[in-house]
Amino acid sequence: MIPNKVPIRKCIVCSARKPKEEFLMIVRPAKSESGAEIKVMSGEDRKSGRGYYICKDANCIAKAKKTHRIERLLSRKYKFKPERIYELLEKAVRGNE
Repeated sequence: MIPNKVPIRKCIVCSARKPKEEFLMIVRPAKSESGAEIKVMSGEDRKSGRGYYICKDANCIAKAKKTHRIERLLSRKYKFKPERIYELLEKAVRGNE
């Protein structure tokens, strides 16, 4: 019997490689979707569009906020508030603890 392959992803901040379920995912919608919002989801969820993964760790989120990592990754074509994304990330981390 062949074991199932576990998808490995990389954190956009610390470059740690872990199974997909250990990350939070930031999804930028496909360019064809007009007026779509950027979403924060757990790594287990699925959504179409470009996904970025960040550790479920308050230190990674604080470092991303300090270095403006998420703002640099996301296209300027989408209107989003970085504060809102960081708020959602922090809320998701607190919910996991």
